[in-house]
Amino acid sequence: MKKFSKVDTAIKVNVSSSWIIYITKNHEDAQDLHRFAMTQKAMMPEGWYYTVQTHQVMEDCRVPEFFHNHDYWMTVIEHNNGDWNKPSKYDLYIVD
Repeated sequence: MKKFSKVDTAIKVNVSSSWIIYITKNHEDAQDLHRFAMTQKAMMPEGWYYTVQTHQVMEDCRVPEFFHNHDYWMTVIEHNNGDWNKPSKYDLYIVD
């Protein structure tokens, strides 16, 4: 079973979107999270903006610099909380 640790960090991101980002040490774990996120997307009601991306962390402004260029992978969920007028959120998790 994987352990998820939430990281408290202040990252400046697009004001209108909310983000859930999972950092993993390998591609397989990132792909597993991607598949899970896609099952969640299928259940979203009308009006939700919800995209999922998975790729290696290079130099991405959505994650702390510590993770840049060190063979980490990330699964990124960008969404609108069902309403673009709701405040945006940013959640970062490390997956061990």
